[in-house]
Amino acid sequence: NKNGWGSDFFSSASFSGFPKLISMIPGWDGTASAKLLSALSVVKVDSENDVAGALVIPETVTHNGRNYTVTQIGHSAFYILSPSSYGPRTVTLPNTITVIGSDAFHNCQNLMEINLPSSIDSINSYAFYGCKKLTSITIPSSVRFLGMEIFNSCDRLTTVHYNAIDCKEALWPFRGCHFTDLILSDSVTRIPEIIFQYSDITGHLELPESVSYIGYSAFCDCDNITSVNIPHGVDTIDFSFSYCDNLDTVFYNATNAFSPTYTANGAFLSSGVRNVIFGEDVESLPAYIFCQCTNMDSI
Repeated sequence: NKNGWGSDFFSSASFSGFPKLISMIPGWDGTASAKLLSALSVVKVDSENDVAGALVIPETVTHNGRNYTVTQIGHSAFYILSPSSYGPRTVTLPNTITVIGSDAFHNCQNLMEINLPSSIDSINSYAFYGCKKLTSITIPSSVRFLGMEIFNSCDRLTTVHYNAIDCKEALWPFRGCHFTDLILSDSVTRIPEIIFQYSDITGHLELPESVSYIGYSAFCDCDNITSVNIPHGVDTIDFSFSYCDNLDTVFYNATNAFSPTYTANGAFLSSGVRNVIFGEDVESLPAYIFCQCTNMDSI
């Protein structure tokens, strides 16, 4: 029900709404894993259709005598069309969830906390758009796809814990939010293209030694980054920190990194870099890496 969490939809503390939900899923044939369920026993629905408290999604549900594993939160599952005070304050997802659909929690303005389990593979576009009370989020190690503007208009989001080891594709997932603190786990190996472009990451950016790939425009136009370390094991860096106007100091330790596009779009193109400090093991530099860094005065 995109118009709100009405009591006609969540009619009791049981799964009375389940058959209706299943019928709304395209391609449902009664045999696949369930995409969308709500643990209604922990959701309070009062006479004004206000949902309060914790929402817990179960691992399994029973329908017509059959058990189903809950593997996905469907497209627009908990979408609230008109932003207001209703919606859950916390959401707990089971370790069976692999996909969060587009717009799944769109405009849940009451949402303050959600756990994203390590089973998740994909988080699709606008999944948490407008969740204005979220202050931090943890991207689990298992994630391999991040959709468009997932956290747009999450006005209070300040901290991102990024644990995705090998995310293959990201479509500006953090565009439109203004988080300042990025904490990358020491198991991250790949930072995909455009993932943090236009973000407000502030101060020194510490990249863990595990990182080997920094994708095209990964941190492009991040004007509040003031310094960054490029780890020893980085082998690919491509336009990654271009146009970072206030990037002052680069601690560069990559032994033999290269730029796969082989163009004049250097890794730090037209950034504000003044100081570059090279590690002792650096053997070569990618082409055009500091092209048009007109402020540089110390190497």
